[in-house]
Amino acid sequence: MPVRLTAFLSDAPVRRKIFPDAGAYMLGRSEKADLQIPDRRVSRAHARLTATEGGWRLEDLMSKNGTQLDGRLIDSVMITRDAWAALGGAPVLFEFIDDGTARSMAGTRARREADAASIKSSITSNQQATALLQDFVDGVIELSGCDRGSVWFTDDSDTPVLALRRGNETPPESLGAIRQVLQTGGPIITHDIEGLEAIARRSSVRLGGVRALACIPFVVPGATAGAVYADSKKPGRFFTELDLEHLHGLTAHAALTLASLRLRDQIAGFIAIGD
Repeated sequence: MPVRLTAFLSDAPVRRKIFPDAGAYMLGRSEKADLQIPDRRVSRAHARLTATEGGWRLEDLMSKNGTQLDGRLIDSVMITRDAWAALGGAPVLFEFIDDGTARSMAGTRARREADAASIKSSITSNQQATALLQDFVDGVIELSGCDRGSVWFTDDSDTPVLALRRGNETPPESLGAIRQVLQTGGPIITHDIEGLEAIARRSSVRLGGVRALACIPFVVPGATAGAVYADSKKPGRFFTELDLEHLHGLTAHAALTLASLRLRDQIAGFIAIGD
């Protein structure tokens, strides 16, 4: 039976891959790994996963920090049911799926691609700035599967200023995550794993009851102008590489459209002065 592996990373989208029920696959930090897990605790060639008639065999490849299955350190073990593994401490979820589910997942990806394209097409420079941001944040919530979304810009003191929020005002957003995105220009991703402690959960997030968040830069040509934020109180919420790809694509489209809108208004102003 095919198996789906989901590797959870701190402050990065999860790595997810389906392996057919044939062959042997290497798991590790190396770019040549069949499932690459870019975590410093994971060895370059950390473990091998092999399909057998009785299930899947997981073997540790003499890794530096070891391999665990359901909390027990292993050298080699058969996996016959859904289970949690830890490669050097990096959590990996093993899930058995049938061929129909694997095909359905491929169809789901195609539908999500179509949804992302549809949301992008609804954001145009024919809108007013407020309406554009509303449609943009609504799209962020839909694509991320979160409860709330907001967009923030910076003032002269580099302080985050709320431009627009869709969803509840409380608990407050994690300003620490927003400031870090503004300073580094890189995304912040925080997951919550059902049945386990949350990964990289900040105190402001924990106290507010937020289980997962994604915060990415809002970039206009030449500078990081702000940040886009989405969070969720749903247990077990996590973000995949596809989620982050769609959020980056939608944000880039909204930033360019907003810049085009402002340029159009500036040109209209110059024409009015000339008249």
